Amino acid sequence: MNTPPTGYQMPQIVADLIAHAEAHGWATAVQWRTACDDAPYVIVDIARRRTPQEAAEHRANPFYYSLTWHSRGCAPGRLRRFGAGIARTPERRRYHDAPSVRAIREVITANSALTR
Repeated sequence: MNTPPTGYQMPQIVADLIAHAEAHGWATAVQWRTACDDAPYVIVDIARRRTPQEAAEHRANPFYYSLTWHSRGCAPGRLRRFGAGIARTPERRRYHDAPSVRAIREVITANSALTR
């Protein structure tokens, strides 16, 4: 499901992060889902597009973030960040806890896919 369930909307911080990533040429994906207790949540994946050389060498994307916002324990229609999320960066090729949204925005700005 790519649209929020009735009564829910994308949190502003998430919408701003997605817009920032796309403005810098990064790829984004949004997946709305429902947990087994019918609690809605959204998963946001953000990745810098690979360079032609990276793609030709079949290398994994060097920047990847996956973050989740969940409604469990929140008032109806509200979501909050759930867990740390996961990240992969050139400095840390194995999956690890994702940093804050602010730090991710800084990485996106510093590694724009439009200036390569």
